[in-house]
Amino acid sequence: MRHMIDWWAFVAAREDAWSRRIYDDARARRQGKYRALRGLGSRWTRILWRCWTDHTTYDPAIHHKQQEPAQA
Repeated sequence: MRHMIDWWAFVAAREDAWSRRIYDDARARRQGKYRALRGLGSRWTRILWRCWTDHTTYDPAIHHKQQEPAQA
């Protein structure tokens, strides 16, 4: 499962603008690339869990508004 989440985060950081912003923000805070990917994977896992437990479909307008990267 961990390996799947790692790949999910890796591909998301390449293909999704929100994920790329999260990853780039973590790297700007001097996190290593694998630590930044683990953080991104954690965010996606929380979104997946929320969709599953609430029986809802994924909606970026809902799931990303509370997880915006911290502005420095």
